[in-house]
Amino acid sequence: RLLLNEISKLSGPPCETKSGTNTLSNFEKRLFPDNDIKVLVFSRGIKTSTHLPGKFILLDSKTVEDFEVPEVAAGFAVVEKIKLDNQDPIEKLLLFSGTRVVLKFLTTGKLNQITLEEYARYLLSEKPNTPAFESILKELHLANVNPDPYAYAIDVTGESTADLIGKKVINNHRQVLSKNDWLSLQSICGG
Repeated sequence: RLLLNEISKLSGPPCETKSGTNTLSNFEKRLFPDNDIKVLVFSRGIKTSTHLPGKFILLDSKTVEDFEVPEVAAGFAVVEKIKLDNQDPIEKLLLFSGTRVVLKFLTTGKLNQITLEEYARYLLSEKPNTPAFESILKELHLANVNPDPYAYAIDVTGESTADLIGKKVINNHRQVLSKNDWLSLQSICGG
């Protein structure tokens, strides 16, 4: 939460509307039913998506506002879940912080404000890395989400994401959100 506060100082607070926030909760439950992942949408500062300790996934508002279907935002959220699964975000934070800060954290259980500020800046400027397409495809199939919209959002030509396109294991993917819920989520930042 402290790190989320630092990010909010740099990028503004997460977007909230009553209907959008309720829909976001449905979005989380639909994608991550057995997990306590919290998805937040920011109107600026986030480069598509990132994640924080405490199972927070942060999405840029463009991932919901600029696309006609929720599968694109779902793809970005699933990619962050893969990253959460591959490396504990606390470990990543501590590796960034250095030995002295880690020792203090281990003895006091607290991170100093400067470290949190620096790490927030680092996260917002970090170049996004994409997990292997096999992992993305596997997680999207587990979540019963069509991979094609996400693949075309990454590369409109589909050339660099061809390994994701047309790889539907099941013919009828479950809808991520209803049309009305998707419209509600698209306006969560007032857009």
